Amino acid sequence: LAIRIAEYYRDMMVRRSIDFLNKYFALILKLMWARLMHVVGLHIASLRAIKIPGLQLQDTRPHYIIRRYGEFAASISILANPQLDKPLFKSMTVMRRLVEDLISRMGEQLPNNHIRLVFLINQYDQILSIVKERNTNLDEFHVFQHMLDKEVRAFVTQQLLRFFPTLVKALKMASSLTPPTSPSAAPRSAAQPPPADAMRAPVSLDQNQAADVIRDFNANWKGSIDKMQGEVLTLFTNFRTGGSILEEALAQLALYYGRFSDIVKAEFKNTALSR
Repeated sequence: LAIRIAEYYRDMMVRRSIDFLNKYFALILKLMWARLMHVVGLHIASLRAIKIPGLQLQDTRPHYIIRRYGEFAASISILANPQLDKPLFKSMTVMRRLVEDLISRMGEQLPNNHIRLVFLINQYDQILSIVKERNTNLDEFHVFQHMLDKEVRAFVTQQLLRFFPTLVKALKMASSLTPPTSPSAAPRSAAQPPPADAMRAPVSLDQNQAADVIRDFNANWKGSIDKMQGEVLTLFTNFRTGGSILEEALAQLALYYGRFSDIVKAEFKNTALSR
């Protein structure tokens, strides 16, 4: 901020053709830029020096280090210009990569994949919430949005497998994937069903198994959704994020059941299951 103020008054003096303060402003800006880069360097050094066991992770809430990084990075992105302040933004890129690595290493210390996913989502969401609050849209932060989306997809898949195991497993059993037609085809989770045009002939699913899946779903879907909703809305510190994750899970559940119904209707025609 002090740098921007000095630049403002320097430019104002230039516009008014007052040039006897040019050397003064040049010296002031040189000193302040040197100090800012030194402070950024200290932040980078502190991130590199962090020992994960010493952090004593207690839960999945946003860690104070991640919150401080988000506030610092958002402030820099508001005050600085990526085109004019390239050395600064080069250092901020280094800091961002260190934060990415730190979050990943912190997540590896957690006891299971479920808790790890919740932790990662909360950390990325904390950074992005600060960025949105400050109304900044720097490309650097798009990386965290990509990571958040990736972890949310993994969490949704995991939740559906936990609360609707018979449906998800049956869908996996009932269809296989057509090999990708191009190297750019997006990879898919093992628990995620294929698109309709990627389905081959059903395998290893008989009429009795299909009936068991339908019976189980009809008997338990409401209770399972209530349990999933109660868990999801308490796991995430940002209520809006929890709500959007729940919506995505319900949309994916509807897609799962719709695809399973299509398979049953196609494979067990003229039976009670297809009605």
